Amino acid sequence: GEAVAKRGWYPESVYVGGGTPTTLEDKDLERLLKIVRTSFDLGQLLEFTVEAGRPDTITESKLTVLKENGVDRISINPQSMKQETLDRIGRCHRPEDVIAAFHMAQNVGFKVINADLIAGLPGEEPEDFLYSLKSVMNLEPENITVHTLAVKRASKLKEMDEDYSYRQGEKVRKMLDRGQQLLNSAGYMPYYLYRQKQMAGNFENVGYSFPGKESLY
Repeated sequence: GEAVAKRGWYPESVYVGGGTPTTLEDKDLERLLKIVRTSFDLGQLLEFTVEAGRPDTITESKLTVLKENGVDRISINPQSMKQETLDRIGRCHRPEDVIAAFHMAQNVGFKVINADLIAGLPGEEPEDFLYSLKSVMNLEPENITVHTLAVKRASKLKEMDEDYSYRQGEKVRKMLDRGQQLLNSAGYMPYYLYRQKQMAGNFENVGYSFPGKESLY
């Protein structure tokens, strides 16, 4: 903060993440956010984002701490809305937890919520991905980020199937194409794109947003 101030700079965007900062206890989360607020001149801040991430870490009290400390954008990341898929990939939350987290965040008053979904998860067909996408769209997040599965070199999936990501190409293409059609028809527009190594089908991650709700960060 001191170094930024000496240069006459100021933040337009604050982003706390990735990972899941909401694994912190309420008091630690509040301490972190208060230090951010006192260390920087936030007078010209345009957005303040915290990646809540895993639905099983979200509580109403944590959301209240975020809101009271100026956070106006959060992520809630289902990855899939199919219980079998969540079990398969070792996620600890249920689809019901995603719905509950959304309702809590909307009741607390966040103006923008992002949801992450992954295309190409093990065992999923295009219909499974589209089911998850429709389920999330029903919750009306302002942003939806569609990730293509990236198989990390040290992952269990990589150990089990060396060529998994290469053989998923056509299936993932259908997921992404049909997903984009669905999102566009509901008013979501793509506005950013990035790529990672080992992505299924050599595709990309795309962020969709309602007009005017795009993330500056």
